[in-house]
Amino acid sequence: DFSPNSTLLASGGQDETVRIWDVASATTRFVLNGHSGAVRDVAFSPDGTKIASAGLDNSVRFWDVATGTLLSTIATQYPVITVAYHPDGQTVAVGGRLSQAEVYNVETRARVAILSGHNEEIRSVAFNPDGTLLATSSTDNTIRIWRWQTGETLQTLPGYGRDVWVVTFNPDGSLLASGGRDNALRVWNVANGTEQAALTEHFGWVLGVDFTPDGTTIITASGDGTVRLWRVTQ
Repeated sequence: DFSPNSTLLASGGQDETVRIWDVASATTRFVLNGHSGAVRDVAFSPDGTKIASAGLDNSVRFWDVATGTLLSTIATQYPVITVAYHPDGQTVAVGGRLSQAEVYNVETRARVAILSGHNEEIRSVAFNPDGTLLATSSTDNTIRIWRWQTGETLQTLPGYGRDVWVVTFNPDGSLLASGGRDNALRVWNVANGTEQAALTEHFGWVLGVDFTPDGTTIITASGDGTVRLWRVTQ
């Protein structure tokens, strides 16, 4: 994950560490030790001062970007695969090897929402830009869009018989992009749940999806060894 000002990059890996990289010099600024299992996801806070890391050691850990120190830990009852900050910077959504997503207050570490509806593990979570909605993807072959504060499912989108690995909103929250084991990038209308596009040029699983900050381009990373850029039309 890039920091909000794009000067730093955070990564997690099988070596159980989080690394903070300086983008300009391509050097490691900090190696953060604390997890006792692989780190599957990392996320910068909206103000860029903290990093949340999701670990297979049943924890979400919060780190100070300036010093590299561990600030706090949320212990879960399951290996954590994905974490996302709410735009307010005070809340995170997490998912993993459990069929429900959870939302926590960062400061108190209290769980403030449980989102039940998927039948298998959660692979990706993403808040929309104004923080009112949460998207989740699962190995149950579906995507759900939730009004997370009430637990209401607004949309259930099909994964076409394959696991959905990743979801992300565009900058204005009108579109959701997804990727998974069907090798396709799919773009969805958030308001009505209709599929806007299905782009199938990849020959391997789509493992990473993101919009550029201006929302005009989608970037995908695939198990076929390629990164592709797609022009967005609405």
